[in-house]
Amino acid sequence: MPAPFLLHVTSSFEPGGAEVRTADLMGALGAEFRHAVVAFDGRTAVAARVPSEVGLRILPRPTGSGTLATALGFRDLFRTERPNLVLTYNWGAIEAAMGAALASVPFIHAEDGFGSDEAAGLKLRRVWTRRLVLARARRVVVPSRLLESIALERYRVPRGKLLYIPNGIDTRRFQPGPRAEARAALGLADAGFTVGAVGGLRPEKGLDLLLEAFALFLRGPGGSPQARLLLVGAGPCAAQLKRQAAELGISFQVLFTGPVSDTSLYYRAFDVFCLSSLTEQMSLSLLEAMASGVAAVCTDVGDCALMLGGTADAGILPRRDASTLAAAWERLALDPALRESTGAANRRRCLELYSSDRMIADYRALYRECAEPHAL
Repeated sequence: MPAPFLLHVTSSFEPGGAEVRTADLMGALGAEFRHAVVAFDGRTAVAARVPSEVGLRILPRPTGSGTLATALGFRDLFRTERPNLVLTYNWGAIEAAMGAALASVPFIHAEDGFGSDEAAGLKLRRVWTRRLVLARARRVVVPSRLLESIALERYRVPRGKLLYIPNGIDTRRFQPGPRAEARAALGLADAGFTVGAVGGLRPEKGLDLLLEAFALFLRGPGGSPQARLLLVGAGPCAAQLKRQAAELGISFQVLFTGPVSDTSLYYRAFDVFCLSSLTEQMSLSLLEAMASGVAAVCTDVGDCALMLGGTADAGILPRRDASTLAAAWERLALDPALRESTGAANRRRCLELYSSDRMIADYRALYRECAEPHAL
């Protein structure tokens, strides 16, 4: 009997938390399942993370426009491809979830967070749509306790159908290492306090705040001509952020790396990791920083406080407050012992609670439970 066939549908298969997790799960599960991906926007760069022996197929999005036409197109695609299980991700793939319901094929829907259009609050039409569609799902999966409460209270997902699976990280790949060696390997000077952020350069990441805070930091006692800010990643806001850095007069101390396939070395080069998002749930980049033994400063979004331990010194700050962010960096810049102890505590917490082995086992059990031997 062939391995169960899982068909994944996402708005985009470009680098992002849910997409990277999905690709890495495919590789970890190996030959246990067969996989195909449909990306609404046709962009599939994350597929390069999947080992070739997995045999991942990329399928075109069904033709047609509008919610109903798109849902019917996916219904027909599922009837043709005959997956054992469909997996849909976030609001951007809700029409595919509708199509799975219309085709009577089992599906799991994952909610990982919100874009900038819902950072300040949920859209009522989307809430009602989720209530109707997710009632037909086999399971609804969330990686954060905040999303769990939203799914229960706003989407009305029954408790027995909702599954909380926190993200996990490969703590062997992301681990502490000599900072000087990492900087040398990246072509960076060893001197200079270094703040780093990792992820897509998108509006909801609040990176304009990061630049504003860095300009304030440079004017304080912790700043110096050698201090630098590393923005690791690519995205639609890159040009706008570069203009802002120039206007603030800090361009020569801000490094935009562009797309990076392996970020592990960058974390080891940081003195402090920063997450300035306006909306987030369970950030993979925060987990990677924790596993790398780096001190972290984050805005109070999603499960960040829970991930860092929820203590008064956990590095959780209000959103959209550049002066408070700059002050947090200054404190860490002037106290190397605090940076080291905070980073070590982050590493211990990641090893204890957020291992990739636990996450992979949870998803393996979920897929086996929900994949029907003879779908359709």
